[in-house]
Amino acid sequence: MSSFQRSKDLVLRATHETLLYYAQFDTLSVEEIHERLVGKYSSGFVSRILTSLASEQLIDVDQFDETSSRRYTLSDAGFEYVQTLPTLFELMSENYSHAEIFSVPAADRIVGLDHNSEQYSQIAAEIDRIVELARGDNEFGQSTEDRDRRVRALEAARLLWSAAELSVVQIKVGVILALEDAEVAFAEIGKAVGVGLLVDLIASFVKDRIGIDI
Repeated sequence: MSSFQRSKDLVLRATHETLLYYAQFDTLSVEEIHERLVGKYSSGFVSRILTSLASEQLIDVDQFDETSSRRYTLSDAGFEYVQTLPTLFELMSENYSHAEIFSVPAADRIVGLDHNSEQYSQIAAEIDRIVELARGDNEFGQSTEDRDRRVRALEAARLLWSAAELSVVQIKVGVILALEDAEVAFAEIGKAVGVGLLVDLIASFVKDRIGIDI
């Protein structure tokens, strides 16, 4: 495991345990999260890691306006991913090895995205199609807020897929989870848009490149 991935796991688990056992509210300041990691990381580094976790859609960021401090909480995907991690105490151990404790796919494995490949282009076109279907369907989502949230997640998935490379966790959480969430919303209004086939195509793309199932 890379040291940066280990740092992200630590900060995510610290956020989870702070929220679970110590928080007054459902969002946290950097300082509240840093209290669990004093002696390990500086508060500035924790803030940097939180920004990275937010880009992977594992952390949600709440900010009232540009002058107010950011507050953080786990996204639904973050709650799901943190269940694969050891306790904060185990993660803080210098001898910690993710592979030794859990037999899970290497979430930090990198997948190169060859933009010139036919398979990549097919996936990109299908993601575009689903984004536009969701954006143009007034029945999509249970409310305006729910519709906007799901569309933003799909647009973020499209942006992620335009990168040169992604980690496995970014593909699973940032792309596939957003697509599956949209599939649920379309099913609620009786529409099938082929998300399952697209997810299978993405999984095949990943396996062809790094040899693991997602």
